[in-house]
Amino acid sequence: MRELSGMDVYANLAEEQRHRAWDLALYAVNTVELYRSTYAGIQRSLYKKYIKGEYNEEQANKAFYNTVPTVIRLWNREFNDNLRLTEAEKRVVATEIREHYDMDFELYPNGGLIAV
Repeated sequence: MRELSGMDVYANLAEEQRHRAWDLALYAVNTVELYRSTYAGIQRSLYKKYIKGEYNEEQANKAFYNTVPTVIRLWNREFNDNLRLTEAEKRVVATEIREHYDMDFELYPNGGLIAV
């Protein structure tokens, strides 16, 4: 993930919203339960599309956007919190998660991802 200050997707968010989205994205990519249950399958599917040349960033964002409620639910359970996000914050979190998981595609252009 890139630095918080360098992100264009954060432009319309207040400082508190930026930090909340960043924290949730970090939590999402560092939670093994989420990777095994959700992200491994998405990453595998997107990587196959990437290899075929059919990868679409917008569709990838939608796939990760659909996982944000699960991330929020796990966050709230673990930290005994009542976190709620705006749509803009959810989109930012999904974009951050997608960027984390598709950066591996360029590192392993001939295959080799564990999730594949």
